[in-house]
Amino acid sequence: MTEDVWTTKSGEKIPVKEMTDSHLLNTVNFLVRSVEQIREAAIAKWEQTAFGCGQLADFLQGEMAKDDAERNEEAAYEKTHELREMHDWLLLSEEVPQWDSLMSEAVSRWGNPKEGIFNEQT
Repeated sequence: MTEDVWTTKSGEKIPVKEMTDSHLLNTVNFLVRSVEQIREAAIAKWEQTAFGCGQLADFLQGEMAKDDAERNEEAAYEKTHELREMHDWLLLSEEVPQWDSLMSEAVSRWGNPKEGIFNEQT
């Protein structure tokens, strides 16, 4: 499963369960520090989807097809609002396929954390 494998910057694939403590900790903290960049990329993706649906609605001739494209456009814009308001860890769970595996492994090693607790691990 790709969710259970982390790909390093150099392209090496490492099963999450085989990551060293320091690598796991650094990866989790890196993702937490990067959450706003991840959020902005997700928002941009959904804004592009909404724009495409709007363009499609203008192009389509059938009323049902236009309505469907407009509903999809509205849903995509609603998703951008949801992403702006979403809790950081939930956003990471939705946007980073490995997040849940990383967190499960961290919890199995260090117990159930509160936000920021991993910064204290060595």
